Amino acid sequence: MAVLAQTWTEQAAGSPLWSSTTRETATHRAISDLRRTRFIVPVQRKLASLGLATFLPAGKRLAMQAMESLTMRYSPAPAWLRETELLRELKEVAGNPQAVSIARIGTPGPYTKNTVFFMGEEGEPLAIAKVGTSDAAAALLCNEARWLARLAGTPLAVQVPRLIDFFERASACVLLEGAGAGEPGSSRRPQLHHLQFLAHLQQATAPHAGFCGSRMQAALHETFGALHGKLTDEWRRRAENALALVGQELDAAPLPMVAAHRDFAGWNMLESADRLFVFDWEFAREGYTPLYDLFHYHLMPVAVRKDVSVGQARSAVRSAVSEAGGLPEGASKCVAAPAQMLAYLLDVCLFYLESNNGDDRGDMVVLRYGKLIDRFAEWSSLS
Repeated sequence: MAVLAQTWTEQAAGSPLWSSTTRETATHRAISDLRRTRFIVPVQRKLASLGLATFLPAGKRLAMQAMESLTMRYSPAPAWLRETELLRELKEVAGNPQAVSIARIGTPGPYTKNTVFFMGEEGEPLAIAKVGTSDAAAALLCNEARWLARLAGTPLAVQVPRLIDFFERASACVLLEGAGAGEPGSSRRPQLHHLQFLAHLQQATAPHAGFCGSRMQAALHETFGALHGKLTDEWRRRAENALALVGQELDAAPLPMVAAHRDFAGWNMLESADRLFVFDWEFAREGYTPLYDLFHYHLMPVAVRKDVSVGQARSAVRSAVSEAGGLPEGASKCVAAPAQMLAYLLDVCLFYLESNNGDDRGDMVVLRYGKLIDRFAEWSSLS
């Protein structure tokens, strides 16, 4: 799939949903930082603020607005945009031709996609569209569509987005889904409703008996094999050692391999009272270690900000083991917990490395998780 964009703004946004125009005819404007376009918002400031509140908590929203003011001093006038026919078509499919649209622009790379939020004039959520213009992004959106269809027949149906449509148009792959309601997830530790959600998810597919022969084991080896010649010597040795350790600890373990969201974190959740709504299912897979999502919930919010200490890693293992008691057959899911976390760390790193064609430079999560992999002997001892 080729990106249709012709102007610098559209190239930065990677989307066929807007075209350049003049200020007089614009429906939207681009908000950029010093590097690239981050959001495309309505020209009306009230609607822009309502839309940004959907994507950003108050603190980050204020920081983004401050950054916008700063960049406008050193860059040309804002990029003025107008909706294309494709975006107007999406509004029709979503059921409201008058919906207000705001987009978050994905990080550049083979998996990049734009997320468009449709809302009413008072900010009420209507629908969400994800638009990808590469084969890699299309594969992720196809996976998400499959999972949403699959979960629609489970007790999680009201806690995940409703699949509205999935199609290709104008060289773009488009996933249209219902929007959830609630406040962005913020709990530092998984609460009862998080564990109940994971319990239902892990029962949504038939478990695979044992790590050996599981989809996760196959994915780790296949991804490493594809990257082998592209990795640095340091990363090649690190991945080889980690794969060997994981095999030693897990191959013979009677571990039930289950469905995992694989990005189970507060930024992919909405919470209201004790109800949890979880979105972004593009990375979901079955046949993964049962503590995977709990490790991600504990570690990723730290890793995106700073190094994860040995103490924090050890605490994550202990917490996940304790919390797994709320999962079906919880005791069996805690077998070789440190090795499960090592497999999780390697899986995340290999995915990030794959998305960067083997280049580990500048990716802080890969750097920080790589350090944890090297220190496995230190945090795997829970005494």
